[in-house]
Amino acid sequence: MLRVVVASWLLLGSWQISLSAGEGRRGCWCARGSPAKAATARAAAARRRTCFLPPPGLRGGGETWARRKAVAVSGGRSHLGRLVDDMEYAEVLPDGSDAWRASKVVDLLQSGGVGVLPTDVSYSFVTPVSSRSGVERILRLKGAAGGKKPLSLLCRDLSEIDKYTYGIDRITFKLLKRNLPGPFTFILPASSELPKMIYQDKRGAKKKWKRSEIGIRVPNDGVLLSILEQLDEPLLCSTLPVDEDSGAQIVCHVSHSLRDGADWCSQVDFILDAGERPVDGSTIYDLTQESPVLVREGLGDTTLNY
Repeated sequence: MLRVVVASWLLLGSWQISLSAGEGRRGCWCARGSPAKAATARAAAARRRTCFLPPPGLRGGGETWARRKAVAVSGGRSHLGRLVDDMEYAEVLPDGSDAWRASKVVDLLQSGGVGVLPTDVSYSFVTPVSSRSGVERILRLKGAAGGKKPLSLLCRDLSEIDKYTYGIDRITFKLLKRNLPGPFTFILPASSELPKMIYQDKRGAKKKWKRSEIGIRVPNDGVLLSILEQLDEPLLCSTLPVDEDSGAQIVCHVSHSLRDGADWCSQVDFILDAGERPVDGSTIYDLTQESPVLVREGLGDTTLNY
């Protein structure tokens, strides 16, 4: 089991970083190639203060992995609101056939934690819908702490959608049934079951915000559905940022100063890596109008199946 430990301390105005890994040479991974190229890649990674983790397919050989992933894990939780001292990093197969390996992830979610899960349209930050602290942490991760940034709801089936929304008539129900699970987000009126969120007004005072609408999803992803089936409630989610250099999502860099905001890897409780996922996002439709309104084009077909 790969263990990545980043120990940072301030010395003469610069951060010193120590990376260690168990099981011999299974430490920081770089793209395959000649020893010289590998050394150059490791040096570049060190300069960027990142550690590349190998995907499951490259542990014992296999095809070249197109999108590199870099995870730098910082210890300590007191100033970050984490539930764990060291981030839980787990790998499962893309189809979810070994999702039992994610038992610790389920435990952390049941405790109101925040982490990263794969979906059929991207990797996303997630937290249980009832976790007020989890919602605040995701908003902080997205740079919207104290704001009214909307989060989407990941549901396991139509019955959960019915619980957290209202006003679903026969036509809307048929539309949802024919297009879900799938790469769509449908905006519907929110029911009273949706917990209120906390935000700060212009004066800095905390107030409760009752959302009148909510974007709902039923993902077509075996890994995520396996997680949802083990929970008693849906998950609120927000898409991970995409690394500009590699095009990957699970990429973290150690920040030079925690005062400047530690990177998101040091602020989540877990990452569940299920291999590559798209980064295009879902197609969003607003169903609160007389007829469906296309809000954003993503992976879902823009011609809805009624």
